[in-house]
Amino acid sequence: MNISELSEVLLNNVPVDAIKFIAREHQLSYSGSNKGEVVEDLIRDAQTNDKVEILRNIASQYQFAGRTSVDWYESDEDIQFRRCKETIIEKYSTDIFVFGRVRPELDKEPKLIYVNADEEEQQILLMFAYNGPIRRILVDYEPRVDNPTYFDYVIIKFNPFTVESRASFNMSKKLMNSCKDIFSLDEVQLSRVEIIGDDQISILKTKLGAELQLARHQGLVGDYDWIEVLADPETGDLSQSEHYLQELATSPSKRKIFVFEFNYSFGYSEKVTLEVNTENGRFWFRSAVGEEAIRYVLQKVRETVNSEGSLIT
Repeated sequence: MNISELSEVLLNNVPVDAIKFIAREHQLSYSGSNKGEVVEDLIRDAQTNDKVEILRNIASQYQFAGRTSVDWYESDEDIQFRRCKETIIEKYSTDIFVFGRVRPELDKEPKLIYVNADEEEQQILLMFAYNGPIRRILVDYEPRVDNPTYFDYVIIKFNPFTVESRASFNMSKKLMNSCKDIFSLDEVQLSRVEIIGDDQISILKTKLGAELQLARHQGLVGDYDWIEVLADPETGDLSQSEHYLQELATSPSKRKIFVFEFNYSFGYSEKVTLEVNTENGRFWFRSAVGEEAIRYVLQKVRETVNSEGSLIT
């Protein structure tokens, strides 16, 4: 990650509170009234004091994460890092590991355009690009009709073999099909890790040490099909509200939003906001999080699955 890329990632992906924490911890100075000026000053001081690698580490934590929805698929088959990397090289050559070198013709189906294989972390990042629906856009104030190009990430993790899609629900299905084609997984049983229903969600909430901030429940009586409620700011936790527990908590829910404190290995602590769809088991990080936070939630989801028996379909 060169200086230009580092500046872009810090500016666009890393929360400003995390940036300021790193600056304080490593005696890096900054000034400025906006995030852009803070990042510019911080990088300049890091270059002067030979501390750029510190900034690269925090940038890599958030570079491919951030605010994202997540689907997890797992396999019991023992598929190793080296095997996956060799398969990618056989199909795409080593060019796929250099961003911008592989440029397939894009359409509505996702195409692999870049791979980052991190042997130390034992994970492989795949970047897919595709054309979205036709939109009316302005280019230098010239009206045009075009297909915007989008991109999404898939993270391959190991022990157990896990395909982690960071995309919309419908696109996740397409990305999974692409991964099956790339790695010849048609004969491998890939199961979606999901927690569905209020009982399992309650267990996950306890494991995360989370507070219930928002809940959407089916209306059992009256004129409302669905009722969405938000925790009182003073209480901060719907599950501590007697009114909520008596009036709504017993009816089926559609989605819940949790907030919990997460401590990163580098000392930074942040509030994570996680939305869980209780109907289809989807997870959406509404706050910008790093890789460690995503791995932590996956760990707690697995623990919940194991404690409740097989919830993997």
